[in-house]
Amino acid sequence: MNSVIYREKSRFNRQPVFLPKMTLLLLFSVVMTMFFDSVQGAYPSNMTTKIQVSSRSNAASFVRDEALYMYGGEGRGGNTATDDFVSITFNFSSPYGELIFNRIPMANPESAPKVAGARMVLLPDNNTVLLFGGFAPEHANITAMHLLCYQYTFDDQMWAPIPVNVTPSEISEGAPVLPTHREDHTATLATDGLVYIYGGVVSKENPTIVGDFWSYNPSDKLFTRRELFSLDPLVLFAHVGIALADGNILYTTGAIAYSGNNSIEAELLGPNEGLFYNTVNGEWSYNGEFGGDLAAASARGYSTAVLGREQRYIYFYGGTNMAGQKGLYRHTLSILDTKTWNYTVPTAEHIHGIRPSRRAMACAGIITSNYMVLAQGSARRYFGGIDVAKLPPQIMEDSNNDLGPGPVEITWVANVVTGETENGVLDISSNSISPGIIAAILIIVLLVLIIITFLVWFFRCQVWSVVLSLYNKIIWNPRPGEPHWAEVTRLITKTILTFLLVAFFVFVVIQVLQSPIATVTITEVADGINVDMPEIRFCFDGYDQVVNPLAGNNYLEVNCITSSSDNCDGNIFPLNMLNQEPLFSSSLGEVACYLFIPYNIKLGQNTDELERTNNGSEVHFSFNTEATEQKGILHISFYPPGRNPNRELFFDESNALTYYQKQDMTEEELGNWAAADFNNMATENVLNMNTNDEAFVHYQIQQHQYLRDVGWNYIGFSPILDSKYKVDVTSRKQPMNLEQYSPSNGLLNELTVAPASFNNVRIREQRIYTLINALGSIGGLVSLFIVFLALIFGHRPKSPWGVIHSWSIGGMKRSLSRELTSRFDVLDTPVPFVNIVNRRFASTVDLKHYGPHNMKNLHQMNTTKSVGAESSSDNIMLTDIPENLSDGKHFSQLEERIQLLELVLKSYYIDDEVFRRLDHALKQPDSAIHSNENTNHNSLLHIFRRNGADLRNRKKNSTATQQEDGVHWFDTNMYNNSVISSPPEIPHLSSFLPPSHSYT
Repeated sequence: MNSVIYREKSRFNRQPVFLPKMTLLLLFSVVMTMFFDSVQGAYPSNMTTKIQVSSRSNAASFVRDEALYMYGGEGRGGNTATDDFVSITFNFSSPYGELIFNRIPMANPESAPKVAGARMVLLPDNNTVLLFGGFAPEHANITAMHLLCYQYTFDDQMWAPIPVNVTPSEISEGAPVLPTHREDHTATLATDGLVYIYGGVVSKENPTIVGDFWSYNPSDKLFTRRELFSLDPLVLFAHVGIALADGNILYTTGAIAYSGNNSIEAELLGPNEGLFYNTVNGEWSYNGEFGGDLAAASARGYSTAVLGREQRYIYFYGGTNMAGQKGLYRHTLSILDTKTWNYTVPTAEHIHGIRPSRRAMACAGIITSNYMVLAQGSARRYFGGIDVAKLPPQIMEDSNNDLGPGPVEITWVANVVTGETENGVLDISSNSISPGIIAAILIIVLLVLIIITFLVWFFRCQVWSVVLSLYNKIIWNPRPGEPHWAEVTRLITKTILTFLLVAFFVFVVIQVLQSPIATVTITEVADGINVDMPEIRFCFDGYDQVVNPLAGNNYLEVNCITSSSDNCDGNIFPLNMLNQEPLFSSSLGEVACYLFIPYNIKLGQNTDELERTNNGSEVHFSFNTEATEQKGILHISFYPPGRNPNRELFFDESNALTYYQKQDMTEEELGNWAAADFNNMATENVLNMNTNDEAFVHYQIQQHQYLRDVGWNYIGFSPILDSKYKVDVTSRKQPMNLEQYSPSNGLLNELTVAPASFNNVRIREQRIYTLINALGSIGGLVSLFIVFLALIFGHRPKSPWGVIHSWSIGGMKRSLSRELTSRFDVLDTPVPFVNIVNRRFASTVDLKHYGPHNMKNLHQMNTTKSVGAESSSDNIMLTDIPENLSDGKHFSQLEERIQLLELVLKSYYIDDEVFRRLDHALKQPDSAIHSNENTNHNSLLHIFRRNGADLRNRKKNSTATQQEDGVHWFDTNMYNNSVISSPPEIPHLSSFLPPSHSYT
């Protein structure tokens, strides 16, 4: 009856210690750091709910009115028991299926037992809840005598011990009237209305199997001792007890121990085994032939099991192999059919949604017959999230409905109304694409192909024109007189270079998309050489005098003074621990926290007493008490301005003028911080000080500018940034001089806080590779390729027009034609380079062979023909010049053609600045020639000026001669009515002309 066994425990100081205590604590910290991912399950909830659903393990639970109720549990240090009483349900009338969290009101909370690992049953009256056993360190006076028994009634919201009647026969025989206290047991309400209490151990510190079996009758308030399994005194712990509809109670999973043998070690009950107690005849039976997928179901302890509403299927989740610190945790959901006694375990491909974390000692319940709610639990750390499983659709209220031979589908949902597995994402039970989706895709593709084909046919002329232009301009464009092999070589080289350019462009784009992000630190002198202070939270852990800083009956004081002797006690505010009590692994006792808010404090390097612009260069804190001796730890946390979640969590908008302030933090960030603070996982900017420690802290507030994850930030120009403030803290800690200061004098600790520098620091993110950077590389490579082609194959003239001119259509193209005609058709002469000079060359010169031509465009441009001209069979304009024209007329038409050529070249190819400067020099006034007596008469400038004066002197006489000969050297409208008969005489240049040449 006193078999002692060792197995896994959740509370460290309540299990056999095989390693030194500090080693275990270190291992615990490392494991929690590796696995912790905030208190949030797969089912979405807001920040407040995440905080309220505490991280707990081994709580008691029951289902009432479609809500899961949870009471007690352990957590927050591993050696605590709580009286948390909460319920969880869902808003089924809302399309979002919001999680509804409620704290159950208690009229006498001082009477509520603080317990972990208790078992609760809801009586048929739906009003009374009974609680049995569990770890209750504050009720040691009760548990040393008998089983801890309490009840809660919903109508009056009162907690009270369970009323128990004692029969005279029990007193006379000296038999115990109440069961022995125990943990890791079961309390099961059977169909006969009795509560059966079976198995368990005395306590975690004394893991001795309790070898008895009891029932409690709520009607007559009597406990009755029952017989154990008669064939072999088998006792279980860490097991589950399920009351079946036929009057049997099934005890399965968990660990076994034989009550008559103290030397044998505990073993796990196999998945194929189960003990049955028949409440009708009081007989035990054993079944060791459970079938189905036994390997996946596996042996386990501390699993969670609930019976479905159809009273046939039992759902098991989680559990552990109970191997101590090397224990393995399960996340398998297995289904036991109580009709066939076979296990069904859904395979991975038939489990949808986000599967819950592996855990043991969780709470579970069936809601609305369709959903199983899983909450809390532990796996070397504590969980507080909520997970919801949609049960297989084959299982309905009808208990005769079999699962069937096909695969069983389990969906972990994020919305109990729509069945979504993620926020906004509907669950797809199959990985394949449905035939309907495939047919829709094919129809869309076919329609797109039909539309493209119709557009190509409808615009076939334009498409052919584009193809022809591309062929003539880009693909095949040999120069007259150039052999074909040279053009073929150029085309091959151009293709290779184009391929290299495209490959390099793809490489650059991939490099930009995968560009790493670097940070640049920018240090600037602070405005007025004054800097802000971080906000600081002081939490006292374990000091005897700490009750509640808001109650006013504690003796701890936090005093503050700056280096300029400014008192800043008014910047220190107490925090209400009822909102949230931070957890620290030390767990020395009650926790009280204060918040320092430096809303009116600036620190500067120099302090001018006459013109005070700051409060000094540092701030000094002292922590005092009136007690003669104190043992505790002071936990100090630093927060940058605008990112102190304590301002939102502990205060509300009614304190906006002093305490509350909306922080630059998302709901997710606030929830993650609250979860870390609630579970002792805060690691950033935390300083821990023991009694009689003094510390000096340097801080630097930094503005971190993060690149937002948007496409624009790949460009590299004016990036979109998100800004957050952080504080970087370095500290030095040392013991105080106890001869001068000691707790007897009231001083616990001292802290000095000063800036690391009086500068503003910005840490800015930027991508190493952006498209702006890539353009330089691509442009350099393109230039290199162009130079290479020009060097090897020679230079080819480029069009003065761009894409908007060359590829214009419709009205844009017509406007270009009109503008060209209005500007360059004023002389009514054939266009040079396109039309031959005289029709006598038509039989010997074919302009098509002297450059690319788009014949369709050429025909459109020549729709308005000059008078006296006709078009050849190739749409080449031929000038019709009568044979009897004089030489002057021939010369006049040639001048017109040359004039048109000059105008086009001036407009599109030549910058005439040097010509305009030359003309300006030639047209200087006469006085300018003799303005300087020392002018060099042999200079070229003097020649230009002198000949310009000669031109002006001969202007009048030369006009008549020019008109007679039909020769116009200058157009009167374009050159301010200055008409010259012949080019000027240039003596210094006359030697370069033939002697017989005459300008007249």
